[in-house]
Amino acid sequence: MKYLYILLLIVYCSSSQAAPVCTLNSSGEVTNTSDCNLDAEKYVVYLYNIGLCRQLPSYGDLGSCSFWDTPEGDFVITPTAQSGLIPTSELPAGTYGWVIAIFSPTVKITATASFNSARNGANGSAGEKCWTNGSIVNLYQLDTSVNTNWTADCGASLPSATPQNIYTYDSFSRHSFVNTGTVTHPSGTQETLYLTKSDYSQALSSSDVERLVSITPISTPIQISNFPVDNKFTLNFDRSTGAHWNFNNSLNVYEVRLGSVEATFTRQ
Repeated sequence: MKYLYILLLIVYCSSSQAAPVCTLNSSGEVTNTSDCNLDAEKYVVYLYNIGLCRQLPSYGDLGSCSFWDTPEGDFVITPTAQSGLIPTSELPAGTYGWVIAIFSPTVKITATASFNSARNGANGSAGEKCWTNGSIVNLYQLDTSVNTNWTADCGASLPSATPQNIYTYDSFSRHSFVNTGTVTHPSGTQETLYLTKSDYSQALSSSDVERLVSITPISTPIQISNFPVDNKFTLNFDRSTGAHWNFNNSLNVYEVRLGSVEATFTRQ
């Protein structure tokens, strides 16, 4: 069967322009006192489908997109491995300029960081080591002015097993409901994000949100032919900035959530 062969997948989930990469000293310690992105130990997202689009889609209108109909389920990325994907449909011939990924607005992240000075976390202690603390939160109306709502703990040493944070992106802002976002990655690529209902119509409130749609342009649009030998591609990802660390008052680490994981789509 003339199926497109997918080797790798990326997913990206964020609510704002990507923060800068964390600065490390010669000991590998983060020196930043404002928001930055660093690598993470593990990411998990529930993927509904992935495909390509001929035009930039809008709410409720994915007519320009074709999907590989990959099986639904958790997609896991770690430093050494990632989940495999088996496409069950082929894409029709045409010219495609965007990658589209549809997944749950709930994402999971496990991350640690070492800092060059003591930082404060939700556990009320201070230390140069910080980590995801197992928080389960919704982004909309998350009150980070309260220490007990912070999603990072800090101390003198890392735990033997790092807890996993679970974030539900029921808005792209804590302060008001926002259902559309754009993210400019370090490379300059701009990703479009939609929060939708299950039918891909516009979510009008945080309680409406059932899907997160990610649309990333392909630097050079690709032509898919009717011949399977020509239809082999690789999706690579840069996961080096996949954990977003938020700071307030310089030394308080109040949040760790998914950062920037950028796609590169190339023909084999």
